[in-house]
Order: sequence, then structure tokens, then C-alpha cells
Amino acid sequence: MKEVKKSVKRLKSKKTVIEEEGKTLVKNHVTEITVSESELGDLVPKKMFLFRPRIVSTRFCYVPCRKVVLQYSVSYFSARRTDKGRLTFIVDDKKGTGVIEDNIKLKIIRKSIEGDLIEEEFFSDEQAVKKAVVDARWKVLLSKYKKPPELEVISSEKFYRPYYEVLYSFGGKEKKAWIPADRYGTYFVYN
Repeated sequence: MKEVKKSVKRLKSKKTVIEEEGKTLVKNHVTEITVSESELGDLVPKKMFLFRPRIVSTRFCYVPCRKVVLQYSVSYFSARRTDKGRLTFIVDDKKGTGVIEDNIKLKIIRKSIEGDLIEEEFFSDEQAVKKAVVDARWKVLLSKYKKPPELEVISSEKFYRPYYEVLYSFGGKEKKAWIPADRYGTYFVYN
């Protein structure tokens, strides 16, 4: 299992780094942890929806994500019939790209976290925005309107999501699952 983490030197170059009791703490925007390690048995994929797997090991970390807000407009039948709206995407390398439903409010707070718990960044800001735009155009809105929309990027914000990397087994076969520890794992996901 390959673990990639930011080097402490690179983290120390930022102004938001605090040294405390031998630990390197980094102030970042994160979502709150709402899932405890004891709940992981219920959240790991089950076999035939009944049998619980045996959890071999768990590891907690923070994964860099992007919150991309897009505004769209689609004209159909005539120029006077136009639908407009906003879509909010979360882009990360563990869950893919997903649209957050309108009734879910993403709560992001500023918190000091240990530098060792931060995973290496997978997507750049440009790549995340491009992935959100492509998915919005071809997977979300085209299926609803049957016509490609006009899209405008409103904002792109980096934040960190808490995740559990869980190694579990069924009958001797081990598998790995990434479980979000912030309960935003229910958003509509594309891979």
C-alpha cells in the first residue's frame, strides 16, 4: 500500500503552520468529522447487503478536495424558454466527482490538523474545474435537457475532507474502501 504525504519542509513554508508538542499542525479549511471509528463496520460495503465484513485495519487522513460552483443556462424549443440554476460539485480522487444536492449544505470550518494526516494533492485547481464542467455538461444537464448548456464557473475552493481508509475482508479476500468521515458521502457520485 503506497502512502504519499506532503513533506514537512513544504508544509513549514506556509504561514499557517504551528509547532505544538512535537507535532506539526496546519490550519486549513475542512469538513467536520461526524463518523467515529466504531461506526465503520456499518459503513463498509456488505456482501449481499447482509453479511458484515471483518475490518482488518483502518487509517485516518485528510484528502484535498475542490468545491466547484457552476452556473448554467439552457435554452430549449425557443430563445424565450431558458432554465437557469447552479450546481455545486465536490471533486476528489477517492469518491470521484459528485453533485451536492440542493438540500445539503456543505459546512466547511477552519481547523488545525496534523500535517502527517494530509494526503498529497491529486488534482490541480484547473483539472478539478475542468472535470466539474465536463461532468455538468455531459452527465448532469444533458440527461435532463437533452441539449448542452452554457456554463460559467462561479467559484472554486480547496478544502480537506476527513476519510477512513479501511482494509476489510470477506472469506480471506481483502479489499480497500475509502469512507468519508463527514457524512457527505451521500451526494450523487460519478466515476
